[in-house]
Amino acid sequence: MTMSHSLLEQLSQPRIHQQLHHQPVGNSIIIPEKLMSGEAAFLSVSKSTSYKPIIFDCTSLPDQEVNDKIAGSIKSGVRPGIIEISMSEKHVELNGLIKKIFFYWLAAHHMNDTTSPVWLTWYYNNYSRSVQTYLDSRLTLDDCKVKPMARLKLPPERIKYCFNQPSAVVLQTDDLLVLLDEFLALIAD
Repeated sequence: MTMSHSLLEQLSQPRIHQQLHHQPVGNSIIIPEKLMSGEAAFLSVSKSTSYKPIIFDCTSLPDQEVNDKIAGSIKSGVRPGIIEISMSEKHVELNGLIKKIFFYWLAAHHMNDTTSPVWLTWYYNNYSRSVQTYLDSRLTLDDCKVKPMARLKLPPERIKYCFNQPSAVVLQTDDLLVLLDEFLALIAD
């Protein structure tokens, strides 16, 4: 399945690395002042792509809205392979299977092997650092089980600070719903 272009753009960005060398390297630029003082004088500039960590903030992702979007997609038709998986799995309804595949699809975008994505659940009381989705049944908010006064939504800056990941991409409800639409378009028949 193809990846999300919009999400990959948020995660990757070319980083420019500048290094000074004592000997010319590749297309180095000479810095005469440094050369005269005996310091490393050849500036070599390289570009590389690096991936930011991801924090999936699912604390206020509404279960009913997710289910409604998936149900609408099922009516329009989904790929036969997904229907076959649903029929082969006992006690797995198509709606739940599509939701599970969606979260695995999101996790597949994590390109950094040094850190795992963070999945936030239960109003920030519970979280997981895992490449695999964590308790996918609890990654959406069931309005029946939660008191209305318990709702809260931390801004991305605060979440980055709490997890000590200033460069992280924080995906919250609106982002996740847009990605769900993109995912449903990918699995449409």
